[in-house]
Amino acid sequence: MDTIIIDAYNVINSWQKTAALAKEDMAAARDFLNDTLQNYASYQGTYLIVVYDAYKTDAVKETVDGYENMQIVYTKTRQTADAYIESLIFQMKDLENIGVVSSDWTLQKMVISGGLLRIPASEFVAKIELIEKQIESKYDKEPQNTSAFLNPIFKDPLS
Repeated sequence: MDTIIIDAYNVINSWQKTAALAKEDMAAARDFLNDTLQNYASYQGTYLIVVYDAYKTDAVKETVDGYENMQIVYTKTRQTADAYIESLIFQMKDLENIGVVSSDWTLQKMVISGGLLRIPASEFVAKIELIEKQIESKYDKEPQNTSAFLNPIFKDPLS
């Protein structure tokens, strides 16, 4: 998949790690999710559009933070993430390899009717966890023997 649009609060609430964190500190849950999604996007070679509701805030205008492989959007006042994502679906309906992560059934029906791929938040969370395990197994291997790098003139103190 080339691009995935994510209803971020659906993912936060569907994932045990972030849901627990959100009860204590929503900003920390958002930061954790954003960091995790950045790793996911880099590892998968996918572009993400992460949408957060600003529905209950006083943010007058939409805010967009751009990164190499991810865009984070905070909607404007009185605009839900679903409404923002609906507009993206309409704009991207003729493109290929676009997925939308949401738990909202009405939005999922729009995704399907727009010809995009519907990804329930719970399935996306499972995919994130699988990718995290792959990354850990790839990069957390035992360190290689460093004695080969020691100057042969000096004796290895461990031998």
